[in-house]
Amino acid sequence: MHDAAPVGSWTPAHGPLHRYLSPGRRAGLAVGGGMLAVAVALAVLGVVQRNTLAEEPVTFVVLTVLVVFLGGLGSAAVAGVLRAGRSSIVVSPDGVTSNRLSPASWSWRDLESVAVQVTLRRGLFVTSPGPKTLRTDAKITILIQPRGRSANDAFRIRVLAPTFTSGENIPIVRDLDAAFRAYGGPRYAGVSETLTHTL
Repeated sequence: MHDAAPVGSWTPAHGPLHRYLSPGRRAGLAVGGGMLAVAVALAVLGVVQRNTLAEEPVTFVVLTVLVVFLGGLGSAAVAGVLRAGRSSIVVSPDGVTSNRLSPASWSWRDLESVAVQVTLRRGLFVTSPGPKTLRTDAKITILIQPRGRSANDAFRIRVLAPTFTSGENIPIVRDLDAAFRAYGGPRYAGVSETLTHTL
């Protein structure tokens, strides 16, 4: 049962936290399908303009590379979405469950620690013809360390984050932090943040 709390507003009153860790199938298919559509459009353009392209070998090569690249990337994206289920995590009084890893479930008594790592990279993003804007990329990782396993061997669960964030206050991180605090007790090591600038 999925909790009804919008992302970023979870509290223990909502029951166990359930969050998806990757985009939905619809979003993945839209991206992959868009790439395939562009590749097909470029291929059709190449067929229609074949006489002109025969006189411009550089343009022909660039067009061919774009068709192959976008077609391959789009096909891989669609195939990946169709093959894989949507990964998720559940944090409850019983422990942590995620279909991202195997084993997929850990009870709290079997865990040494749980932590959330957030790596932020902030830099200038150049838009054309607009001005430069400040952009923050986030990389979120959940570290799960079972008892008897060293910190270096902890299981790592990647969480897809928005490409553009408003800073360190990322909604899914707020939810994970609140749920781990509520249910993990002393096993929860908190959120660690690292910020780098690439200006």
